[in-house]
Amino acid sequence: MRSMSGFFNIIRRFAIISVKKVSAYQFELWMTLIQLLFNLSFTVIFWYTLLQFIPAFAGWEIDELLLYTSMLFLGEGISGIFFGFRDMPERILQGELDKFLTRPVNVMAAMLFENVSVLYFIEQICVSVLMVGVIMWKYRITILVSHLPIALLNLILGVITIQLIIGVLTFLSFWFGRIENLRNLFLSVLEVKEYPITIFPRPIRRVLTYTIPVYFAAYYPCALLIGKETVDIGLEAVLCLQTVFWVWMFGKVWKMGLRRYEANGG
Repeated sequence: MRSMSGFFNIIRRFAIISVKKVSAYQFELWMTLIQLLFNLSFTVIFWYTLLQFIPAFAGWEIDELLLYTSMLFLGEGISGIFFGFRDMPERILQGELDKFLTRPVNVMAAMLFENVSVLYFIEQICVSVLMVGVIMWKYRITILVSHLPIALLNLILGVITIQLIIGVLTFLSFWFGRIENLRNLFLSVLEVKEYPITIFPRPIRRVLTYTIPVYFAAYYPCALLIGKETVDIGLEAVLCLQTVFWVWMFGKVWKMGLRRYEANGG
């Protein structure tokens, strides 16, 4: 209990520091919002352009694709809590864990949240939710409200599980040093989530469902809301098992890596 309390306490502290940093530079705050809107606009333009040549993309209309895009951006906003994985291999190699190991803090939380830009990801989540509302109003889309809780739960668990896999790959730097190419290879695979999974052949869909939970990180939650998919207890069980397994693997590899780091003197 004390460990969890310390974990959330350090998250709160770094979140406050992050907000103060951004608030001190108003220009940077606005630029992050502009960057977010630019990324979102580029994706919207891409779908509009594509559907000028293809009336329906794998059975998806423009309104559904825009809703899919908003769910994708919402998931990326949630994944922002794991932003610290990006620089962690380099920090491990530089011995930067030492400053946390000598203090009474949760090392994992400190590594993840020291440099995270909280406002950027809050902005991304808010813009994504706003976009959902705008799309529903403009295209008169009716979502299945009864599916909303399970859709959000699938989105959150899918995103977290993927980030846990990235975390495990990141921790390999305790043994192998630079693992950026391996991790970048996995991140390249994850780019497929930018498109509805139904465009891929069945064997690939199975891999993206039962091996890497890309299926749950945008497609399935969105498809549940618009009625393209129904709640599948079997798939829900698969996601829960994947999440439990990767939570266990994440903790196991982190502890082993930390012991190796301390044994080598940092």
